[in-house]
Amino acid sequence: MDRKQIKVNDLNMYKFTNTTAEKPQFNQTARDFLKEKYKGGFNFGLENLKQIGVYKLLGWEIDFKPIMKRFIIKQHNILREEYAFNKTDLRNSTFGRIQYIKEI
Repeated sequence: MDRKQIKVNDLNMYKFTNTTAEKPQFNQTARDFLKEKYKGGFNFGLENLKQIGVYKLLGWEIDFKPIMKRFIIKQHNILREEYAFNKTDLRNSTFGRIQYIKEI
C-alpha cells in the first residue's frame, strides 16, 4: 500500500499510562496528519515526532515510524537524526538555516 494512503487508525497505537481514555479515532490519512504537524511554527507533539517517530495523545502513543523516513540533518555544525515524511516537511518544521540533509 502507498505510504500516502495509510490511515492514522491503521497505524500501531500503544497505551503508555494506566489512566488512558478510549482509543482515539481519526478520519484522515497519516500523510495529512503529519503535514499539519510539520507545517511550521509550534505544534504539540512535533518534537516527539521528529526525535522518536511517535505522537502521544490522551495516554496513547501512535507509531508513525513505518511510514516516515529517517534523515541526518546538519545545523549549526551539529549533526542529528530526525524523522519526517519527506525533506520538505523537515525543512518546514526546522527553524534556522539547515546546512545539510541526507536520508538514511
